Amino acid sequence: SVAGSINLYSAFDGKTWHTALANSKDGRQWRNEGIVLSPDPRTWEGDYIAANGSLIAHGKEFWYWYQAAGRGEHRIGLARSADGRRWRKEPAPVLERGPLGAWDERAVADPYVIPIDPYFYLYYLGQDRAARQRLGVARSTDGIHWEKLRANPILELGGDSAFDEAGIGEPAVWQSHGFYWMLY
Repeated sequence: SVAGSINLYSAFDGKTWHTALANSKDGRQWRNEGIVLSPDPRTWEGDYIAANGSLIAHGKEFWYWYQAAGRGEHRIGLARSADGRRWRKEPAPVLERGPLGAWDERAVADPYVIPIDPYFYLYYLGQDRAARQRLGVARSTDGIHWEKLRANPILELGGDSAFDEAGIGEPAVWQSHGFYWMLY
């Protein structure tokens, strides 16, 4: 498995959003390593890579699912690294927006991945044409090819006057005491 602790975070240079790296041996003292992922404006990423992605150690690599937004179209990509500094990106998004009229037709973003053998489960924000943001889930055996579950969206907006009536996002999911828990 991969040694050490890393933290990926968003960095804005006044024009473009990037992903930067901080490194720690003990989880308390962090060293800034600088920008490690930048969007390629010639690709689907456009000029935006946000670090509100999902990082896991898988085998001898870090796998990082991130959102990028070329032409304002938020989609989810995957990058892999052996050391957290040099990354290899998949050439195309690994999760696309849904079809016309779908609950996620305008955007997919805020990926959060958990491995549950034999699958990876990707929890994500989907946005419809009315700009309503809800949460869905997809599964994959390889982390690249995803199947959106038919039960989507799995979490709807709250009712009138609820804290989440205007939209939800940024899911974080884990397993504990026989249950799956989600913060959003």
